[in-house]
Order: sequence, then structure tokens, then C-alpha cells
Amino acid sequence: MSMPAPVLAAVDPLTADLAPVRFGALVAAHTGAPLLVASVVASDDVVDRLTGGQFGEDLARDASAALQGAVEAARAASVTAATLSPGAASASRGLAFAAQETGAALLVVGSAEGTPAGRTGVGATTARLLDGAPCAVALVSAGWDGARGWDTVGAAFVDSVEGRAATRGAHVLARGAGARIRMLAAVRPRAWMDGAADDLAADLRARAEESAAGDVADLLGTAVDVDVVLGDPAEVLLAASGELDLLVCGARGYGPEHSALLGGVTRVITARATCPVIVLSRGPGVALEALAG
Repeated sequence: MSMPAPVLAAVDPLTADLAPVRFGALVAAHTGAPLLVASVVASDDVVDRLTGGQFGEDLARDASAALQGAVEAARAASVTAATLSPGAASASRGLAFAAQETGAALLVVGSAEGTPAGRTGVGATTARLLDGAPCAVALVSAGWDGARGWDTVGAAFVDSVEGRAATRGAHVLARGAGARIRMLAAVRPRAWMDGAADDLAADLRARAEESAAGDVADLLGTAVDVDVVLGDPAEVLLAASGELDLLVCGARGYGPEHSALLGGVTRVITARATCPVIVLSRGPGVALEALAG
């Protein structure tokens, strides 16, 4: 077995939000992956002044206090964390570079300032990372403290490569936590489909259940529930997020490889979910399963 790929948790030195660190520590504890915490800084020493003036953000010059708090938060969860302080003109650029350089399988970020407690919210940095990070991105809901742990891990199931990757990723996280997996599929008859509405709905449910059953057979050692719901996928997953401890979604099938480019459904979920959400990256690269080696 290979060495586990690391979890990289982002810490904003200006807000010192520790929710991403607590979430990253829980992932590390359940999978055996090493935990890294990173705060992006900028100064004349690390960023060209003209570049910073044209493209840069107002970043902290020193992240030592935030990183020390992150180490202590990880230690409280019985996890040892190593620290990084990459220099860059923007937080998203620095975090994406750190994820690439460390070979991280998961990059954990917090929700935007002002997001209601218990909800996810996408700020500018997270939006850029979701469209360009080289690995899966976990968006942690505001105020998340990890006290509850994981009892139920959701997987957004679609009959596609991305949907099956979400199921495998959920399995890695649920297995280590001793949690159940809840595979969630939304189906809806379309205007171009022939047949009566009731018959179409029954057929779509049956097909989705059969397709999901093929994945369940590979999820050894984990209890799995399969829910097929007739309705809009985004609304179905949003409603289910209130009953989950974590939701894993695939990225859409367009755009550049190695990015977590959002589709319409995933974009709605990350903006409004009531549990942390993991969005997988596209194409070959470091899969979420690499957290377990």
C-alpha cells in the first residue's frame, strides 16, 4: 500500500476560521492521511509589487498566529499538523499551488464571511478554487466544530464516471468513520421521453436503483442506503443535506481536466447546503481514495 496523500486545510490569517482545520483533522483521523495547514501571505519579499498592485489581494504579511491556532486545534482532535505559509498574490493561487506541490488529495476551505451558521457559502477564493484546484475541495459549513462527527455520509449518485467517483470517495470517508453511506439519486422524466408520466417515473426509479446497486456491491464493510427521488437534483440534494453529516459530489463533465469545475447542480449545493460538501476534481490525478493510501 502506498503512503496516504495529505489533507490540506486552509486557514485565513485575517479571520482565523478554524472550521477547515477541524474538518481536515477529522478526515486525517478517519483515513490515516497526514494533515497540513496552510495560510497564504503576501509581502514585497514574496510578491512582485506591480503584480500585487494589479492582480493581488489584501493578504496578511504574517500568518504565524493563525497557524499556531490551527496546530492547537488539530492537537485537540488528537492529530498532528504540519504548517505551510506559501507566498502568493492571491489566496486561491497560493492554496492551489500548495495543493499541487504537496500532492494533496483534499483541499479544505471555510465558508464565506457572513454565511449563516450551519450553512455553506461560497466566497471569491472558494469560487476560484472550485474552478481550478488540482484536487477535491471540501467546503465546510459556517461554525462547523466537528463535535458530532460523521454518522451518515451522502454520495450524489449519477450514472456516470463522476457519479461513481463520488460513491468511491464517500466510501473511503465513511469506512474510516464507521458511518453509513446514503446514495442519493434524483430522476425526472423529460419531455422527449416516450410514455405515460407514471410509467416513465417508475422506469427511471428502477434504472437508477439498478445502476446504484452495481456500485453498492463494491462497498465492502460499509452499510449503504439507496434513495431514488423524483425531482430536481439540486433541490433533492439540498433537502437531504439537512440529514447528512457530509455530502460528496462529482464535478461536472466539462471544462479543463484536473479542476473541480462546477456544474449547475453542484453550484447550487455549495451555495446553500446545511452540511459540509466535498466536490471532486475532474480527470486523472490524486483521487479522494488516496487519503487512505
